[in-house]
Amino acid sequence: MEILGHYLCPRKTRKDLEIELQYSYRHLRMQEFDASKYVCKIISKGSNAEIKRIMNEIQEEWHSNIRNHTIALLTERFPERLTKYGCRIVDFENAILNNKDDFDKLNVDNFLRMVFESHYNKAVVNMVTTKMAKMREWEVHSPSGLSALMVVLQQTKPKGLTLQFIDQTSVSTSLTGYLANITKYHLTFRLMLPKTPLDENPSSSPTAAVHDAFLSAATLPGDNTTLKWFSGFLSRTGIQQLPPSLTYLRVGLSSEDLQRLFLRILRIKELKYLVISMRCSNIENVVNLGKLQTTLDLTNIGIALYGAEETDLPHIATLVQRCFTGAPLHLWLHEANITGDGAAQLLQLLCNHNVKCKEIKI
Repeated sequence: MEILGHYLCPRKTRKDLEIELQYSYRHLRMQEFDASKYVCKIISKGSNAEIKRIMNEIQEEWHSNIRNHTIALLTERFPERLTKYGCRIVDFENAILNNKDDFDKLNVDNFLRMVFESHYNKAVVNMVTTKMAKMREWEVHSPSGLSALMVVLQQTKPKGLTLQFIDQTSVSTSLTGYLANITKYHLTFRLMLPKTPLDENPSSSPTAAVHDAFLSAATLPGDNTTLKWFSGFLSRTGIQQLPPSLTYLRVGLSSEDLQRLFLRILRIKELKYLVISMRCSNIENVVNLGKLQTTLDLTNIGIALYGAEETDLPHIATLVQRCFTGAPLHLWLHEANITGDGAAQLLQLLCNHNVKCKEIKI
């Protein structure tokens, strides 16, 4: 009972002079499920007035998880009422999105969750696709919605699709199969993989190997899908797979692979925004790096360096100077062990190299 109480009972905490109740994750999920059961009970047995009241409450006050659970329970227990009341729940989700500033490009995770919770019920799929068809671009942040996305794409598709995943642990190797399926559609899309702590040698890390596979699946030869944005870690093999269609590239790699990246970038004529992340270890080995050609016409260049020491400052200045193409340059030094005098020295070195930085953060 003590263990159940820890998971399912609220705990009192004091914030300033007031006492607050804190609920565990499991407690909240149980509350949401019970609330969904209550909604379905009213829909199935309540009077018209009760149904009207509960539908207004679920639309105006309740969490989206409750709406999703209600869709699932209606599908399983009351399919005859799914079309009428499920449609109203989908309509409300659409109304929430309509109130956003940019309706053309919206997160569709909740719509996909409804499809998944309904076990791909045809009626729910039709409701959702009708609403999603009105959006020019879709954003998917949860990998768990990709299976539902495949179902929706069979009926309608956006002009642009953004896959932006935040949590590395939620991204599995099954994403490769989904990306390969997406390439079958005439889609312009962006692939933004999760940011993870930068390894000592990012290009040979397990993360880079996984991201290589994702990039390869997203750029199958001869497909009709155009990958415009990519963000992730890449090995030497992955760098060679970067498609010429990219306009935005944010890549984490080892300093030894920087020259290889620059040679590849020369073939990416449409690239406008480039961000490079790497550790400062062995940065002295890249002083012979060739300069990026100004014909790339980049709009912005960003360089994020990790673990810089004051002894690295001359090499950093040389590296930045050879990456500088005249485009606005942003320099970020993370986890740096640099004093105020060292920062002043770096600024002086950059001035000596005639490098104009739009932003420097240490």
